[in-house]
Amino acid sequence: MIRFAWTGITSFSVIPLRLGIIIGFLTSCLAFYQLAEAIWVKIFTDQAIPGWASIIGLQSLLFGVLFILVGLLGEYIARILEEVRERPRFIVEQNVGPDLNHHVNDVRNKNNCNCGNI
Repeated sequence: MIRFAWTGITSFSVIPLRLGIIIGFLTSCLAFYQLAEAIWVKIFTDQAIPGWASIIGLQSLLFGVLFILVGLLGEYIARILEEVRERPRFIVEQNVGPDLNHHVNDVRNKNNCNCGNI
């Protein structure tokens, strides 16, 4: 049942892809904060651990950028999938107003037009 629910969420929605992009932006912001804090600790205190800032900060920054890029790639693929499915953009449930096809057929018959479909 969980697999069915997950298929329903991921098959018809781009929200998981956008969630990945948001996680990437948050991870990148956290990495910038970590790098700024590590630089501040290095300059103004003597408690800096050698190599920690370069490893953790750059790794977080790169993973954030990776999440953003994978999310954007997924967004493009989702748009391609929507176009390939060729689903109508909307479904007309009810027509309100004059029947335009009836009017076109009346004009054709009145003018004896053998035009085919317009």
